[in-house]
Amino acid sequence: MKKRITNTVLLVILVAVAAFYFKRYRIAPNIAEKRVVFQTPHGLDSLDSFLDKNLVLIFYAGWCGTCHREMPGLVQAYAKLKEANFEVIGLTDDREEVIDKFRSNYGIAFPMYKLSGTLQDVGVYTLPTTFVMNSKGEVVFEHVEYMDWTDPAVVQEVIQSARN
Repeated sequence: MKKRITNTVLLVILVAVAAFYFKRYRIAPNIAEKRVVFQTPHGLDSLDSFLDKNLVLIFYAGWCGTCHREMPGLVQAYAKLKEANFEVIGLTDDREEVIDKFRSNYGIAFPMYKLSGTLQDVGVYTLPTTFVMNSKGEVVFEHVEYMDWTDPAVVQEVIQSARN
């Protein structure tokens, strides 16, 4: 009987730990609850500046292999997103020289900014993490890990998410 109780307790603990890590690393954080602040050439700014615009927001890092794999597709999709009246911004906690190198490696035309804090401060633990916000500032789409931006269906899903 004692062994059965011990096994049950261990199972409950294991499930709780697994749920914690799943939520932390596989479910996008609620960025609406966070004040996402970043450094621009004109000073500190926030997502509030993008109200009245549809926004694709991607959190990335220069050391992230998956981010490097995803970026060429996003660069390619940028023209289609821009045609659909979307702004795209990248946010990271990397140093400015890492941001500049990342931008030049992929010919990135959309803005990329350094967070005023860390990725963890805004609840981002898995990279890349992508959000789509509609013109009301509501998060209408979120995705954790790699997105295939070369797939027209993915780009269309993102565009449609902000229109619904």
